[in-house]
Amino acid sequence: MATPIGDTPILYGKEAEDFLNSLEKPLSKRKKQIFKEMKEQRHVPL
Repeated sequence: MATPIGDTPILYGKEAEDFLNSLEKPLSKRKKQIFKEMKEQRHVPL
């Protein structure tokens, strides 16, 4: 069973608003490319 790395930070006020706003923004082209490359690299034939 995995052990936790550390405590999960709790965000308040401006930090919490900034975090939520960042989740709503669409991904940039570069981030989409990175996710695509990661997905392609994870293919493991069984």
